[in-house]
Amino acid sequence: MMATLFDNPSTRTSVLVGLRDWLASLYKASSEVGRAALVNGALEHLFERPRIRKLFRGWKADPLLAAAFADASLWSKKGGDSTTAAPAGYLAHPSGVTDGMQDWR
Repeated sequence: MMATLFDNPSTRTSVLVGLRDWLASLYKASSEVGRAALVNGALEHLFERPRIRKLFRGWKADPLLAAAFADASLWSKKGGDSTTAAPAGYLAHPSGVTDGMQDWR
């Protein structure tokens, strides 16, 4: 779990910044479906921790990343119940679980 790296006091700041920047580049390079998967599958859960959310606050200065920051922050602000809807084309599994990973690009 990526949050473990953020929670570990021995993890160097450069590693955390590298992960943050990698997530930013991944988000920017993804389709709408991929972006939703990244927000719902990773960022929401990272942002449950105020310390981690603080590391990402620079995203607010970038129009595209600001939307990701706002969407991911909804999860913790609403007590673990995000109202972010999946975009059109988001793939659903027969079990009813959606992940969009098949359409990541």
